[in-house]
Amino acid sequence: MSVFMAYGAARCLVPLKMREKAVFFGRYEEIAQLNVACSDTDTRVLLLTASAGTGKTALMHHWLWQCEAAGWTNFDAVLGWAFPFDIDEDDPQATVRGFLEYALAWFGVTFTAEQTCIEKASLLVKQLQEQRVLLILEHLPAAIFKRELEASGAVNCLYALLKPLVLHNPGLCLVTLEDMTVFDHTGEFGGHCLKLGNLEPSEGVSLLMRQGLEGNEKLLGKVSALFDHHPLTLTLLGSYLKEACGSDLGKLDTIPIWFDSQVSGRNTRRVLAAYENWLANTPELALVYVLSLFDRPVSMSRLLDFCRVAFRRRFFFIRQRLPSILSPLVRINYKKLLYLQQRLHDLHLLTPYASSEMLEMHTVTREFFYRKFQITFMVECAHLQEILRAGNEVSVALSPCIKREPEPVSVMENLLLHAVEAKNWRQAADLALQLHKCSLIQGNIAASVSYARQSVAFAHLGRDTLSLQQNLKLLTALLQQTENSTFVAAETKVEELP
Repeated sequence: MSVFMAYGAARCLVPLKMREKAVFFGRYEEIAQLNVACSDTDTRVLLLTASAGTGKTALMHHWLWQCEAAGWTNFDAVLGWAFPFDIDEDDPQATVRGFLEYALAWFGVTFTAEQTCIEKASLLVKQLQEQRVLLILEHLPAAIFKRELEASGAVNCLYALLKPLVLHNPGLCLVTLEDMTVFDHTGEFGGHCLKLGNLEPSEGVSLLMRQGLEGNEKLLGKVSALFDHHPLTLTLLGSYLKEACGSDLGKLDTIPIWFDSQVSGRNTRRVLAAYENWLANTPELALVYVLSLFDRPVSMSRLLDFCRVAFRRRFFFIRQRLPSILSPLVRINYKKLLYLQQRLHDLHLLTPYASSEMLEMHTVTREFFYRKFQITFMVECAHLQEILRAGNEVSVALSPCIKREPEPVSVMENLLLHAVEAKNWRQAADLALQLHKCSLIQGNIAASVSYARQSVAFAHLGRDTLSLQQNLKLLTALLQQTENSTFVAAETKVEELP
């Protein structure tokens, strides 16, 4: 967890978390609604909701820059807190307790370790109700509201803070989260809600042009519509087409087709998969995989300390084969890391940060690469997480990483089996393609060829011409590399399916 703002409005301001030059388009209506909420005494708690990558953080910080330029005339003090991406399911209350204790200390309120989380929330509410404070809670984790975690009391702690503010709050509490429905099973909340959607078509075109793509607006509009005018997806897409494809829109077919079970964020994962293919065996991809292990922003010095500890562990090299995708980082130093940081910023795989010493990935980007890394190198990933949790072997305490349940390749194999039984050929083709990539990275060529062939067969059964062409092209290249010429059909041109 991190504090991205903590200051009195009348005092010298601490820089905001994101740099002002971060890409931002449109959202004029939403900015106006936030301005109204500041002066509207009936709006005491405002929930800013949107799916991942839609621009909640960008909108919030752009609005905060405007407030800063105006001198924070509406508030006596401003406090912002960014929750970690993950929560410790062994102690869910810690997610809320960490914020409460920091906020109380910042206000100068005395409390004891023996006091409960709800008692600390009540102390903070009293402070917030005595002055006009802009309180911002960013990335409120939806996992807190899981039914199986209700007994932990984390939800009660949160409501002990928010519900009294709904009734009386001279300032404003702004909460950003992905899904308002997480409050449904816990009772009526009562706060106001501002839902953020995707960009307007014209804004999507402007974003692609800002990324350096050239072409008439009609063509760029079609590209934007193809990816649902989604801000994060278009940002990544523009950088990918410019850097990897020379701004050639005709190379959109290099972006894989995905038919996984999760619809939300699918287009973003498609573009990230294209990045993964393009950056294969590079230091950039290796660094992205390592950063995906951290559940919060990490400083360059801490990251270097972690790499030194991880790569010097003798047992890691003797008992476990070092993942080939991480080998470019074995001799990394500050100068190389600085170059990689700038490179990943240019590719928008890292998000802008006020401090040049900090590295942070968007939640969607981090989850995608973490999942791919964990599935492909499950054992090695577990060892790296042990190093993160140990922390005491590193001179500077590392950001802790929450322990997760392993997701072995067998899970994907079971999903593939179920997809075939259900005759969900498109999903089966996607799963077979992912298993092909895992097998290829692990050096199992026979399994890789087998899964690649399955991906072609399932795409054919699903009558998906584009996916069939891509998978067949991949299989052809694989067979050529392994000097296998038995698959004659791979050399034929794919005709349009009836």
